[in-house]
Amino acid sequence: SSVFSDPDCPEPDVESPSFPPATITSPSSLEDFDIKDDAIITAIGDMHSDSACGPDGGPAILLKNCASELCRPISLIWTESFSSGTVPKFYKTTHITPLYKKEDRARAANYRP
Repeated sequence: SSVFSDPDCPEPDVESPSFPPATITSPSSLEDFDIKDDAIITAIGDMHSDSACGPDGGPAILLKNCASELCRPISLIWTESFSSGTVPKFYKTTHITPLYKKEDRARAANYRP
């Protein structure tokens, strides 16, 4: 039995919400889409050093310490992704680990993602 479900709890009688279509605006051409190295370095710098590793297993502290060396490859990946209209598969994978908050460890409500 899972700690994230209660077999004695009846299924809720809830309808799925309906949302209006998203309006997405983006640069109209690659020339309008300019990823600056200093913006990447700033974004990496804003990360917490103790952030969990991603699917690649690389620790955040490594990314932070190598930000100036990695900003150009990151920029090239994002620029290619934008120009080709595809997102690399490794950007679509993540690990979500429930973190214990308080009280009874058997209750899903006592965890956060």
